[in-house]
Amino acid sequence: MAYMPKLNHIAGACALLFVINHAIAQSETQLSPVVVTDSNQEALNSRNIQWGFGQGSWQDKTQSISSVTREPIDSQMAQRASDVITNDASVGRNYTPIGYYESFSIRGFALNPATAYKINGMAMASEANIALENKERVEIIKGINALEAGILSPGGLINYVTKRANQDVNSFSLGYGEKGSFSQAVDIGRKQTQDNPIGYRINLAHEDFKPYVSAATGYRNFASLALDITPTARSKWETDIDYQKRSQYSVPGYQLLGANGIPPIDPYKHLTAEQTWQKPVVTEQINFGTKFTQELEDGWKVTGGYQISRIKTDDNLAFPWSSPTNHYIYPQGYPVNSNKFNSDGDFIIYDYRSVNETRQNQEIKFEISGKETLGQVTHDLTFGSSIQYRKVSQPNWINDCAGSTGNCSVILSGNIYNLSNSLSQSLSSAIDYYGYSNSQKSLYFQDNLSSNRHFSNFKLHIGSRIVEISESWKNNYAYPAKSGSSSNTKILPSLGISYQGIKGSTQYVSYSKGLELGGQAPIIATNYADPMKLKETHQYEIGNKVLLQNNIQLAIAAFRIDKPYEYTTISGSYYDAYVQAGKQIHTGLEANLSGSITQRTSINASATLIDTKIEGSGGPHDGKHSTNVPTFSSNVFAIYRVPGHERLSLNGTWRYVGSKYVTRENDAKIPAYNRFDLGLTQAYKNSYGLTTIRVGVENILNKRYWSDAPEFMGDSYLIPGAPRIFRANAKLDF
Repeated sequence: MAYMPKLNHIAGACALLFVINHAIAQSETQLSPVVVTDSNQEALNSRNIQWGFGQGSWQDKTQSISSVTREPIDSQMAQRASDVITNDASVGRNYTPIGYYESFSIRGFALNPATAYKINGMAMASEANIALENKERVEIIKGINALEAGILSPGGLINYVTKRANQDVNSFSLGYGEKGSFSQAVDIGRKQTQDNPIGYRINLAHEDFKPYVSAATGYRNFASLALDITPTARSKWETDIDYQKRSQYSVPGYQLLGANGIPPIDPYKHLTAEQTWQKPVVTEQINFGTKFTQELEDGWKVTGGYQISRIKTDDNLAFPWSSPTNHYIYPQGYPVNSNKFNSDGDFIIYDYRSVNETRQNQEIKFEISGKETLGQVTHDLTFGSSIQYRKVSQPNWINDCAGSTGNCSVILSGNIYNLSNSLSQSLSSAIDYYGYSNSQKSLYFQDNLSSNRHFSNFKLHIGSRIVEISESWKNNYAYPAKSGSSSNTKILPSLGISYQGIKGSTQYVSYSKGLELGGQAPIIATNYADPMKLKETHQYEIGNKVLLQNNIQLAIAAFRIDKPYEYTTISGSYYDAYVQAGKQIHTGLEANLSGSITQRTSINASATLIDTKIEGSGGPHDGKHSTNVPTFSSNVFAIYRVPGHERLSLNGTWRYVGSKYVTRENDAKIPAYNRFDLGLTQAYKNSYGLTTIRVGVENILNKRYWSDAPEFMGDSYLIPGAPRIFRANAKLDF
């Protein structure tokens, strides 16, 4: 049965909206009719992109790029990054359970949390839910090459762009949703002027979680400050700092029943929340970044930046995993399919605790860019260097069966169909489990060559990055304890050609060689926690970008990406070592359309078609398809401004995700689904300011579906999609 808000919840939300509406409507002044301008129509997908070698136009980049701006973020009343990013059909949810941090994939490749998430173009630690209050837009860069980004996942990256001090802002908002979740947020800003060269933007937020899964309660607090300083007309400092603490009980994912059975969908189910000793997952995250820009003579520019991102996590979970009839056996190891529930839905309840986990990213970057003309050829040049550092520590770790005194000496089960047994907490002692660090030192250049005399409509894009990477790690879970280190130097070339022969149109073809960090052996493998070697990737892309009438943006791209394949081998009836062998190849076609299709209707639509395959591994997966990757997916978000009611707009989202394989053997598959969301926005202007009221319903048809079927730490999971949810939000700009 779908969750419907209780009468007192509805009454509370309606009272909130009515009081604000009534107080403001008493002094409401009439506005002249609003004319929908080009700037309104472009608001769903900005043409200016921050990512890459300085800001630039969406059309000038030789990658497939989309950005989600504040208008859809606000209209959809987005709560988490997944609500925003999946507006692009090329982005998939990789592992996004309630109460845990989210991860994503682009073009079917899971993004590496150490390198593929950025804030204002600088690397961040991403193992925490990202606050949206201080974000101006989210850029999704697909087909990005190592030249611009260094070592990262071949599918692309996600760049969060923060709000700047470019306007005077005073706003306060209240939000309501689900079973009584409430949020409050403040946004205050003062722009720079000739008399005051310092501008600032402050965002504050508090949220109490009462989601549709009753046991997954929690809260979060968030604060951010952005400073823009212009000491001179040619120089500028941009500094950001934000802090977030989040505490919420996590909802674990389901696993397959037996070898390949799909369990029934229950989005309300918290499999083991009944354990009284379970604690919430608590994360504390701080990001600090600063960037300096100095314009030189003759159009040259110098930029430098530094960023540090640190996350501390207490990861606590009564975790359903494995089968009470097919589990770890000492000393043989893990039997095949022991990382799944049994066919009757029974599972082992683990007491998982990893306290004081820390993950930290640092990056320092320096670039100089400008144009030079030599003979008949113009060179648009960028030279740069960067140093990135990553550190992970898990010093206080327990993973043992609930009720056990160590090494699962007692095995007690729960079941997906019934309330779990009340078990005691494990008595195992914590160990200093795992540590990892790496450093990347890079030198790079790019040259975009053009000639007004010869091949005036063409540009040649050439560049290369030299990167030196060092890794070190320790694994105290192994017996005896293991440690290791490695060092590599790689040259990563990039080549592209673009053509702009027709006004408003750009065609391009590109190739790049990339590098991705190796995976980590899962717990079922005999070499558990060992890092794999670096993975060399190759990307080929051909695309067409067109700016149509009414500033409608249309982009179509075809791509082929390959990278080394990693999997756990099998010896007899037991899992063996985790290895790197063969290739994982994704070939696809994607399209994005954004802009105003009528004077009153704006649209942001995307579709992606991907064919995946494994080859050359020498194992049972050759010829199979990648897991958790739909062959076809699409997303349409539209806003309609109602005639005669110029401050009233309706919005809707239609998301289609095709069927996806759950196992590497392709013997289990979750079905495709359609999801529909509807929303309404009404604005009121009066002597106090502007009040905007939003209401919306997600999954309006109450579709039961599996939202994603990821492989996480070597295991296959099933995450149920949310049921029908009502949300409301009131914002006052004064």
